[in-house]
Amino acid sequence: MQWIHPLDRVDLTHVQHVGGKAARLGAMAQAGFDVPEGFVITADAFRAHLPNCEPDQRPAPPRLQSEFLSAIAEAVGSAFPAQTRFAVRSSSVNEDGAETSFAGQHETYYFIDNAHIGEAVVDCWLSLWSEQALAYRRTWGSELQPMAVIVQRMVQADRAGVSFSQDPNHPGDRRTVIESTWGLGAALVDGHVSPDRTLVDRRGRVTHTRIGDKRVYIPGTQDGEAGGRMAAVAHDQRDVATLSAQDAERISETTQQIRTLFGHPVDVEWAFENDHLRILQARPITASGTHPEERERLVLFKPVAENFSEPLSPLSEDLFRRVLPRIGRFVRGRFYLKFDLLRALLPFKLDDAALADLMLLRTVETPQISLRRLPRTLAMLAALYLANGIFWLRSAHITEKALEKVDAVTRSAREDHNLDALTTFKRLLHGSHPLQAMHHFVFQINVSAGRYFVLLSVLKRMLARWAPDFDTNAIPNLCHGGNDMLSTRMVEAIADLATLASEDDACRAALTSPSALEDLARLDEGHPFLVALESFLTSFGHRGSREIELAAARWQEDVGALLVMIRSQLDAQERPADNAYARHLAARDQLHQALSSRWKRRMVDHLVRRIRYYIVLRENTRHYHTKLFDVVRNKLLMLENDLLATGALKISGDLFYLTWDELQDLSNGTLAPVDASALVRNRRVHWQAAASQPPPDRYGIPPTVSRSAEGALQGICACPGTASGTARIILHPREADRLQPGDILVAPYTDPTWTPLFPSLGGIVVELGSYLSHAGTIAREYQIPCIVDVAGCVARIQDGDHVTIDAVNGLVHLPEDSERW
Repeated sequence: MQWIHPLDRVDLTHVQHVGGKAARLGAMAQAGFDVPEGFVITADAFRAHLPNCEPDQRPAPPRLQSEFLSAIAEAVGSAFPAQTRFAVRSSSVNEDGAETSFAGQHETYYFIDNAHIGEAVVDCWLSLWSEQALAYRRTWGSELQPMAVIVQRMVQADRAGVSFSQDPNHPGDRRTVIESTWGLGAALVDGHVSPDRTLVDRRGRVTHTRIGDKRVYIPGTQDGEAGGRMAAVAHDQRDVATLSAQDAERISETTQQIRTLFGHPVDVEWAFENDHLRILQARPITASGTHPEERERLVLFKPVAENFSEPLSPLSEDLFRRVLPRIGRFVRGRFYLKFDLLRALLPFKLDDAALADLMLLRTVETPQISLRRLPRTLAMLAALYLANGIFWLRSAHITEKALEKVDAVTRSAREDHNLDALTTFKRLLHGSHPLQAMHHFVFQINVSAGRYFVLLSVLKRMLARWAPDFDTNAIPNLCHGGNDMLSTRMVEAIADLATLASEDDACRAALTSPSALEDLARLDEGHPFLVALESFLTSFGHRGSREIELAAARWQEDVGALLVMIRSQLDAQERPADNAYARHLAARDQLHQALSSRWKRRMVDHLVRRIRYYIVLRENTRHYHTKLFDVVRNKLLMLENDLLATGALKISGDLFYLTWDELQDLSNGTLAPVDASALVRNRRVHWQAAASQPPPDRYGIPPTVSRSAEGALQGICACPGTASGTARIILHPREADRLQPGDILVAPYTDPTWTPLFPSLGGIVVELGSYLSHAGTIAREYQIPCIVDVAGCVARIQDGDHVTIDAVNGLVHLPEDSERW
């Protein structure tokens, strides 16, 4: 029958009959690429069985012609053994084109035996009328086109993924981008995992690998009932690289060859089957890294963005939207300030670009005050003082013992099973009434502690006038937080754990084994390391990477992430005793000598004490308000367990891709589980797309003139000093064991759980950040040269580059011979 053709007999001249996907597979098979064997059922079969279908109305399943079924049986029987399993995939005429890809909109069916191929073909045809396919056609203005169907031998993949011949978010970057995971690639394509990400340069060298947190996978073999279904990845494999450097270089070479074959940038799906690289699909790259336009003028809210670069999950975004003040809004999971609202309230004579920089906490020249706008600003400040003045006064003298009372508040909320997650969030964040004790308002205390930035500006102005000879680079020594900061205590506790482990051979062996959790569990119950680890988790187990994200696991849930940090310090050279207090005394003596009168010294000393107080308060309240988020997460996980038990949710983690109202509808039966699954799948894909792109720092506002100097990247000094060393691109604290003493950390962001990485570093370069950010605050405590807000540093600097940072001037000097995009 003319409706069935071997894949290796079709090519790009047959697109109107076999669709773009099948045509490209055939062209690649003919060019010698390893494409799994199979055949294609042309679009003519669709036309014959569904001749008068309506674009927006799903037809009844057609009855397949007996001659057609016989032809399928003959195609299968003549080429494949009887026990072969197949993948049945769509290939619509307008699918995988240069303008529209329909990626993930039509169905694919795995592990189909020969008796059910016909049924799977019909299901593929009918997926043209799925909700996601209809929405996609409406969005892109595409017409309904006939569908061909591909039938291929099922690849028993142990690893799979996608590769891009150039970075889809940076069209000028010609490095190959590879994303990979365990098992079949469907878990990656559908957004269920955070994949490994590998970059390979134009010379075929791996320049960077980021290990993803691969919690689930789809097995590539059909073992009883498990084949093709989502399964949990073994804990000791979650943080293991799925590809060797040789694997990545091989994928890159193949991807670039496919690009040459088709003459345009390509997105390739591939899989390894017993070390054989199979090519499953190739299509034009349709994404160009552009962001949707926004009508409103917006500026990125730095205090959140500088703590993690990924967007918030839909549920976290929804819950935060309900509790945050309306001075901004979320765009694709990131929070932005409303520029025009703040422009109307601020009295500065600045153009739009400079004011946006000020909102982004970048250094700008001292702005002039507009007398015309000043009355409005003063009225606003008076209103704020009437509403919050007493609160700000109370927060100016809160003690550490008062903050410790947060533990009782969070424990009470956790144990109250009548409180749902949203009510808990509101109560813990805003308190019950304004006259409650201050420890009920720890989040607001954290915000108010940001006033030290203003006080620091006042200090600098005072010193410029009263002590012009004083070295302002010594200001961090004046204001250091010392051991009063809980973050530095956390670092010391991790170092103590590493010392305990290194002193016991059995403990060290267990900690460094691939199955560390299981091996540590075999140690004696009273082993000093286990006792100390339990104590650490009691104090700091609520911390974790991306702490603001309610979907992110804490150390008490994912001890493996903490063990990586402990393991990275096993062989660390003993750090010299911290002389921060000596530096403080030296800086204070220098300052007192530069000040000419006693009353000036008293004023400056008082201001320094206030700045130091608020620096410590800001870091420590972060420790406590993270406990609030941990309680809310705990409530959400309890709800998730209930929904999983009833079958309303299928996969752990899906809850975070629904809104609060949708979860209530799902719980009471108003939202059907199948509809919830469709929402989750669509939002996971959109989240992954947003996560792959750095957020614009503004919408609708002219950009600032580029701050890059020739041969260097420009940023903002967060801690002065100079350093040279090997650059290490670190995208997650789980990569801590890649760092060596003296390395220059290059990261998209840092948050408090990165703190244990800092003490042995030679320097720090961060893509998102400000003087107020965690990276700058902790760098000043350890006197590590630090530059923040270095746009593009993660992409521009290659792992292993020898770089020099001049933090005083905010410059990162790049090696002359390194390849740049």
